[in-house]
Order: sequence, then C-alpha cells, then structure tokens
Amino acid sequence: MVARGGNRATFVWSARQLASCCICTPAQPHTTVSFAAEELARYLRRMVGGSIPVLARTELSEYSLAIAPLSPNFSLFPCPSRTQSFTIQPGPETISVHAASPSLLLHGVYRFLEELGCVWSPHGRSFEIVPRLGAKPIALPEYHSRPRFRSVAYCSDIITWHYTEPEFLRERVTEDEELIDWMAKTGATNFFFIRHPFDTRSVIDELRPHFDARGITVEVGGHILPILLDRGCFQQHPDYFPLSRSGRRNEAGNLCVSHPQARALVAQKARALLTASPGTGALHVWGADVFGGGWCHCHACQPLSPQEQSLLVCNAIAEQLDKDGCKIPVYYLAYHDTIEPHLRIQPHPLVWCEFAPRERCYGHSIDDRTCGVNQHYHNALQAYIQLFGGQVRAFEYYGDAILFFGCLVPIPHVIAEDIAAYQDLGVAELSFLQFGQFSRWAYAANFAAFGATTRGASVSAALQGLWRQWGAEAGILNTVFGELEKIMRTLVRYGDVRLPPKRLTQRRALRHALSIHLPRLTAIATELDSHHSPSLAALGLLVRYTQTVFEGVAHEIDTGNTAEVIFRHALNILQSVDRTVKGVWGDIDLAVIHDLYKAAPLVPGWS
Repeated sequence: MVARGGNRATFVWSARQLASCCICTPAQPHTTVSFAAEELARYLRRMVGGSIPVLARTELSEYSLAIAPLSPNFSLFPCPSRTQSFTIQPGPETISVHAASPSLLLHGVYRFLEELGCVWSPHGRSFEIVPRLGAKPIALPEYHSRPRFRSVAYCSDIITWHYTEPEFLRERVTEDEELIDWMAKTGATNFFFIRHPFDTRSVIDELRPHFDARGITVEVGGHILPILLDRGCFQQHPDYFPLSRSGRRNEAGNLCVSHPQARALVAQKARALLTASPGTGALHVWGADVFGGGWCHCHACQPLSPQEQSLLVCNAIAEQLDKDGCKIPVYYLAYHDTIEPHLRIQPHPLVWCEFAPRERCYGHSIDDRTCGVNQHYHNALQAYIQLFGGQVRAFEYYGDAILFFGCLVPIPHVIAEDIAAYQDLGVAELSFLQFGQFSRWAYAANFAAFGATTRGASVSAALQGLWRQWGAEAGILNTVFGELEKIMRTLVRYGDVRLPPKRLTQRRALRHALSIHLPRLTAIATELDSHHSPSLAALGLLVRYTQTVFEGVAHEIDTGNTAEVIFRHALNILQSVDRTVKGVWGDIDLAVIHDLYKAAPLVPGWS
C-alpha cells in the first residue's frame, strides 16, 4: 500500500513481510557496507523473527543495501543521482538505502531502524530499546538526509586509557566499544585521540577494528608541539627553542617559530608521526597546554601574536604534508591565549581552526545575547569563521569530567541551542570531549542531546527515549533531570567548577545561586534514594557528590581558605558506586584530578 504526503511517498509493510525478506548487498561490498548489512539483519531478526539472510546482488551500487524478497524476481530502486548523505526508499516489495559513502550508508541503516522503533543508548547496547513488531501495520516514508555538519567527532585524552597498564587498558577498551557503537548509531564520523608531551602513543590500536568496521575516521595530535621539536636538540641548537620573557632560551614550551630550521624539523616530525599512524584522517597541532602558551619572545618572534606563532607552525606542517601528497586537515587551536583571532597571516588551505571555548558559560547558549561571557566567545568565533573561510570546528566540553570536576551537569537544552547557533554561524564541524564510561553515566543527557541535535532530531524526543530505557523509573528521571538542568545552568557559568570564579561579580552570583540550590540538591538525592533502586541510588550519590563539591566552592568563597577536607569527602561519596557504573575514569582518574586541582594555586594564571 502506498500513500503520498507532500513530496514523500509512504509505503505500508508488515512484520511478516519483513521476516520473509533478505538483505541484499553489492557483489563486492566495502567492509563498512558488509557491517551495515549484518547490523540490519541482526536487528530485524530481533524485531520480526525469521532468518533474514544476507545475499549479494550485482545490480546494487557500491554504497547501497536493500531489503528484498528471497525470490530473485524483483526490481530495485536506482541509486539517486545526487546523494548528499543517505536516502531511504521504501517500495511495495523492496526497501533500499543509498548513500554517498560507506559510513553514511551505516547511518542510513540505523536511521531506518529508528523508524521501526529502535532507541539507542549512550549507556550501551544492553540498554537499547528494540521493539518486537507485531500485527500492527508499519508505515515507512521516504527519507532524504542532508548532513548538518561536515563531521561530528568525539575525543578523549589518550592517557586516560592507561595504556601502560594492561588490565586497565583492557577494561577501558571494553567500555569504549560501547561508545563507538553509540557514535555510529547517532551519526558521528570521527574520533580524535588527544596526545600530550608525556604520552608514548598516538592511537589506541586495540580500538582500530571497531572504528574501521563503522567507517569512523581516526584523528591524532593534540598538545604535541613540544614533542615535534626533539628536546634533545637543545644543547646543540638552543636557538630552535622559545626565548622566555626573562631573556633565556627555554627547553620547555614550543619553539622559536621564526627559525626556519626549527619549523622544518617540526614539519618533518609531524609527517613522521602520521606515517607511524596509517589511515589517520587529521592532525591537530596544539601548543603546550599552559596558560602562558609556551611561545617565543625573541626579537624576530616578539612582533608575532601567539595566534600568529601557532598558525605559522600549522602552515609549515600543512605545506610539508601538501608537498608529500598527504592532503589531510591540520588543526590550529583557538584556546586560552589564542582564543581571540589576532591574525595577520592567511591560513594554508589545509589548515582548519579548532575553536575551544573552555572557559565559556554553560548556563547559556553560545549565542545568548544576555550573557557577556558567551558574547565574547561568539564574537571571536565569528571572526575565526571569516578568517578561515568557514573551515572551523567547534570543540565542546559537554562531557568533560575535568572541567565539571565529575559533577552531574545535565545541559541538554543548552546543547540543542548551541548546535542550532553553530549551524547558523556556518561552523562546519563539531566535537565532544568525554572520558569514557564515567562521562556516559554522568553526562548521559548531554550525549543524547548532542547525538540527536547534530542530526537535526528533537532533543525532547531524545531525552524521552533515554528515560524510557530505565523502565519504570522513566517518570522519576524525567522530573529529576528537568530540575537538575535548571539548577546546574545557574552554577556552571565561569569555567572550572572546582575553582571559585575569578571575577567578583561572578563569585557573588554563584554564591547567591548556591544559597538557593544546595538545599534542592539534598532534596533530589533524598528523592532518588527513596525508590530503593540501585541505579537511582547511584545517581543519588552523584547528586550528593555534586552538592558537596559546590559546598566546598562556597566555603572557599566565604572564607578564602582551602576546602580540601570537603572535596576529599565528596570523593569518598563516590567510592561506593560500582566500577561498572562509573568506569575506569571514575574509579582511578577522578582521584588524580582531585590531586591536580590541589596544585591550582601554584599554577600561574589558573587560580
């Protein structure tokens, strides 16, 4: 049966009809196309029963699949001549999915399964909703997808895999198999491993097969400028290294960007780093992660802003890669001392801007005109978009358990507003910083919002789907998280939540908000405990942890003294949460982050 609504035809199928079909693939399918076919068959078997074999058909184009009768006498829809992303074309006998690439075909398969009622979960495959289709007719409309963004990425610091400790590495890899599955099901395209100078790896190779099967592009780099210039050169060539403000060459920091040999060495080392990580889709070239930036103050570099020094290095690397035929993006970082676009240098065509507004306000959207903090970042972003011709990625911290100090910070509607603002501005790419299982637990609502809105789906529907996965507890969570978002939007407006705001007006506003909302956090934790549910009890402990952290912040605002005893108590609250819930990061790394913040008063520019 077929009906037309607007320009889209809708065909009515039955579960019995689906159960009697096979999945057709091209004769020699790409790895990701084969994976998409197996995923489609596996989920359909769960939904309608039947064997649903996977068979090859020569008439299918390379990035296409079809659900078709087992009988060979049927015709397939031709592939659309211009497929920007993917197209789902149902008919009376067949359902075809066509795409512009293997990974987009997989996205189309998952979108089709969503049409049948599947709901994906950031908590992992065991939490998914996969309905059993009964006798009720299934209306299948045509679906034409156009991507909102060129790429949607997730990222994490590579050190958090504890790759020198096999037991922890295995556990974290198992956690992230679920993350990668979620990424593919919600339209993500890239994953970025963030490296620091102390790291000895650029990629977690154990995860490569999972990325490759789903057509997810792996990116490398991070705060790597200090390792792109071998520190062993310092004794022989101190002039390659940055001159400090005090007039001494410094083995730490980045490099003297005005020195042509130093730039050439950095470009060659960058090329070698990529050669050691075959299949890499992008290189991120960030300076030392310090508030001074680690840039050079010699006579030749002094006229150059930190932004210009950073871009000169990125351009040199891009020129080397271009010369070698390696035409992948090189990302310049707009962050801390480079967040404003003080540039008089044109970026190389391969160079993109990675805009990372870490100290922004997360209580308002990035384009909220009533928020002076975000207006500053919004204006800088607009200028970067113009300077880089739209080649800009917004690097967001929606799952950053360091910025949020492990606190429960659900801001799904801020994220939805951000995504709309970024699209309107012309931002081409987005990324989401997270730390594995802990982030998917503490920031599940943020994952759901990001996964939905980057595809143009409803944030409200995504949240309702997330709560449904908790069964009878769905209504409780809907109410609790609605209130938590209102509360936390008043508290996360000034950067690192562990540190009292630097500005007096922000300190006063935060202290006033805390006087109102800390009692409410106590009441919410008590409400969660009252239902005698292990999962709600774990969330209740996370709420109590969050409340205690902000009590520590309030103590430091009120007294000017350290609240280390309070923060240590907060950490102890989470000790009883099972590691299968809070993950390796929550069990090991959160305590390390607590110790790191103790040193904050000793770090220039941080406290």
